[in-house]
Amino acid sequence: MHQLKSSFSILVLLLLTSHLSAQKLGIRAGINSANMIVKQPEAIIGVTPQSRAGAHFEVLGYKPIDSLFAVEAAIGVSTKGYVVRLADNKKESDYPFEIFGRRSVTYLEIPLRAKIQKKLGKLNYFAAVGPQMSIGIISKWNTEKDLEHQNTIQVNQSKWNNQNDINSLKRMDFGLFAGLGFEFKSLMVELSYTGSLGNIATVDGRVAKNRVFSLSVGRYFVKSVHPQPKEKQKGHYRKISSKKKHKKHRRHRRRR
Repeated sequence: MHQLKSSFSILVLLLLTSHLSAQKLGIRAGINSANMIVKQPEAIIGVTPQSRAGAHFEVLGYKPIDSLFAVEAAIGVSTKGYVVRLADNKKESDYPFEIFGRRSVTYLEIPLRAKIQKKLGKLNYFAAVGPQMSIGIISKWNTEKDLEHQNTIQVNQSKWNNQNDINSLKRMDFGLFAGLGFEFKSLMVELSYTGSLGNIATVDGRVAKNRVFSLSVGRYFVKSVHPQPKEKQKGHYRKISSKKKHKKHRRHRRRR
C-alpha cells in the first residue's frame, strides 16, 4: 500500500505538469450509477446493495503525444454510494415493516488517463484508461424506517478511518478508470467505469469497494497559447519596422 501511495503522489505531480503544459483545457460533467461490493452490509445482513444515482464534475487538461496517443489529467468531484432495502409488506404479516438505507459518499477525484484515438469522418473516437486517486470529503448513512406504519428517519455523519465503526470508510480510495467515447469539434461524450483497486472498509472482516458507471458530456473551451520568447518577438517587431521604413523610403524617392 505504501508503494501504491507513492505512485499516486507521482500521479499528482504528473497531473500538475500536464495541466501546466496542456494544449487543451475543458470541463466535463454527467450522471453516475454508483454501487459498492459489500460484505456484511451495515445493519442489514444478507441484503445486496443496489445502485444509486449520483453526479460528477471535473476540469481537465488534454495533451496529444501524436495523432494516435494523448494524455489527459483532471480534478473534480463525484458522488457515490449505494442503497439497501428490506421490507415485509404482506397483508398477513403481523408486523409490517420497511427499512431503506442509503450511503452517500462525496469524493475529490484526481485521474490520469492515457488515450488512444482514431478519427473517422467528422468524429474522433477514443478509448481511455488509467489510475485514479479519490479523497473522501463527505460520508453519510441515511436510514428510513417504517415500522408498523410509524415512520422514522435518521441521518448519521460517518467518520473516516474509524476502525470501530462498521459504517466508516477509508478516506483514500485508489482505483482504475476506463472509458470509451467520441469527440465532435470541441464537444465530447463518454461512457466510463471506475472501480476501487483495494478494500476501503476499516473494520476487519468487512469488504467495501466502489463501483461506478458514468455518462459524461463535456467541452474543450481553452487552447493554451505558448508565446514566443521576447527576443524573437523583438526581432519580429524590428523586421516589421524595417520593412515599413523601407516602404516609406521608396515612396519618398518616387515623389522626387
